[in-house]
Amino acid sequence: MRWLVFLSLLACSPEGGRRDGSVDVGVDAFDAGFDAGTDAADASDAMDARMLPDADPGDVGVDAEPPRARGMYTYERAEVEDLGEAVRVAFHPDGTYAVVLQRFNFVHLYDWETQTATRIDVRFADRQFRLEDIEFAPSGEVAYIVGYDVTPETGVIVKLDDATWRAAGDATAFTRLEEIRAGQRFTAIAYPGPLGGPAGDGRPVILATQERMEGGFLARIRELDPATDTFDGLVESQPTDAGCNDLSFVDNEFREWGIAIVCGTNGSDVVYYSSIGGIGEWRTEESDLESFSRIDTQRAGKRALAVSFGGRRVYRFQGGSLDTAVTLGFGTLGIWDVSFSDDGRRALIVGRAATSPLRGLVLEYRHNLFDLAEITDVSVPDFGDAPYNGDS
Repeated sequence: MRWLVFLSLLACSPEGGRRDGSVDVGVDAFDAGFDAGTDAADASDAMDARMLPDADPGDVGVDAEPPRARGMYTYERAEVEDLGEAVRVAFHPDGTYAVVLQRFNFVHLYDWETQTATRIDVRFADRQFRLEDIEFAPSGEVAYIVGYDVTPETGVIVKLDDATWRAAGDATAFTRLEEIRAGQRFTAIAYPGPLGGPAGDGRPVILATQERMEGGFLARIRELDPATDTFDGLVESQPTDAGCNDLSFVDNEFREWGIAIVCGTNGSDVVYYSSIGGIGEWRTEESDLESFSRIDTQRAGKRALAVSFGGRRVYRFQGGSLDTAVTLGFGTLGIWDVSFSDDGRRALIVGRAATSPLRGLVLEYRHNLFDLAEITDVSVPDFGDAPYNGDS
């Protein structure tokens, strides 16, 4: 399987993309390769679980199987011209291309067949546009990019139409939606897992964060109806002690849908929204936790891993709350992002490049070995040397 890994962010390629057993490429940073001895078997097992009509992929495809062997990773660099600070990356579900968000104004679409990238300006009226997150619909027909205009601060959604991109390959594939929110920052978007979401039809939820006059922040979650590209359905809000950075669907203790939100801007907080017996409720975690950056959920939706960049810890989230933490004892290297493989059996945790000689931090987690001794350092060696020539 392929992992596209930038400094401090990453994504795993979907099953169904190119799986030829060779090493694929990373972009301006590093890319984890393919362990033909174990990952080929993983893919087969995962497909078998999905083919069983009554199979619970969380139990059949992951929990009922022994942990996988440690992965073998190789790295290669590919060129993406004019790439600034990369903040998010998402694969199309068929694996043919990836979309990389630059911090401001531009997206880069990387074609795996040609190993070339196209840069697109997604600003409106030359306003400074801060990009925060991107998610493809499971069908691959569209992707939604969320962020905000900096001045005046306004939450913004941009839609990428896959068919138009494949036909034209230019900016006509991108449309700025009319759904904007003044004074808010759209910071994350997530599609529901196997148990569905609030509306029950698979529509995504967008996270917004906003500073409060009385201090602190307000987190808002809204469902986006893809049929109309308007907010419709769930609308909820919750005061938080920090600006919120990410959200993910994670089941509650009754195996019903829930939404975990992690916060780490000017403070720390973790909140959780769920519906039990049709009644919605918010839960809050301890307020003295370290600042959080990212959260990602296994394919089955039962568990998630949340990254605390302040404490260099990874937390496991399950049953509607944080339940366990592992402090990563890998020197002073900071961590930032986490992403599960498509089958849920592995996750990679990444962070900044550091130490001497320079190496790019990549750590492997294998389900369900949540112990420091089982988290493997698979960092990119000699990151400061050719062909990477990294500096941070």
